Amino acid sequence: MKRAFILILVCLLALSGCAVRTESQKIDIVATNFAEYDFARAVAGDKAQVHLLIPAGSDMHSFEPTALDIATITDSEMFIYIGGESDSWVEKIIKNIDTKKTKTLKMMEYVSLISDDEHGFDEHIWTAPSNAKKMIAAISDSLCEIDKENADYYRQNAEKYIGEIEAEAAATKKVIAEAKHKKIVVADRFPFKYFAEYYGLNFVAAFGGCEHDTDADIATVTRLIDAVNKDKLSAVFHIELSTKNVAETVAKATGTEVLELHSAHNISSDDFNNGVTYLDIMKRNKTALQKGLN
Repeated sequence: MKRAFILILVCLLALSGCAVRTESQKIDIVATNFAEYDFARAVAGDKAQVHLLIPAGSDMHSFEPTALDIATITDSEMFIYIGGESDSWVEKIIKNIDTKKTKTLKMMEYVSLISDDEHGFDEHIWTAPSNAKKMIAAISDSLCEIDKENADYYRQNAEKYIGEIEAEAAATKKVIAEAKHKKIVVADRFPFKYFAEYYGLNFVAAFGGCEHDTDADIATVTRLIDAVNKDKLSAVFHIELSTKNVAETVAKATGTEVLELHSAHNISSDDFNNGVTYLDIMKRNKTALQKGLN
């Protein structure tokens, strides 16, 4: 299987090396998760075609690229990836990419990282607005290198989106500052370390990071129930695209509400088709925190 993968990769690289973009064509950008996709889409505007590699509604942690995915990456002019555990498959591809044709951006290189005891560094960097701004700036700078004639256009788009994110982050901080509680109980995976640090939230989570095994044992459920009852919290949170099983169990035991806290790792097919953005997700989270912290 490994040998077949390498053979396919070599063939695709050989074929894709002949493709050359003309000035009238849009820049081809590929992003591995939704946050990167949205940032690239906002900065590039109508000057690029941005592809979200992971299908909407699917789990990034179980993603394996197809031959078509590999071709899409190698044919692109910009490939954006996080560089963490979920992107481990990228390393097999990135070493064979023609960097003269395809600009590669490893987003974890542009931000300050938080240590993850199990995996080295937490990869969910985009959940903090401060990091989102740095990622947008990095994408803007790279687009300016690729397409110097439209550099002002990319910079203006980046500044506009960064400004909108800053405003929404400030509004969310205000909600948290005025809230009764400063703790969230996430009865689910926990991709929110950067988010919690940025907003000054304490947290209790069922599982660390984005563990694959999310079947909670009695001790885990009891720990979450005790955390809710101790501070008399009004809600239990789950993440997007979750079964919500653990959250609903804890909520039933504590008489609390189940709310979604969205990490923007990926979005549902409906949200994707409706053009939902990172900014929209920030607004949803603000509303959820306003309800869940009071």
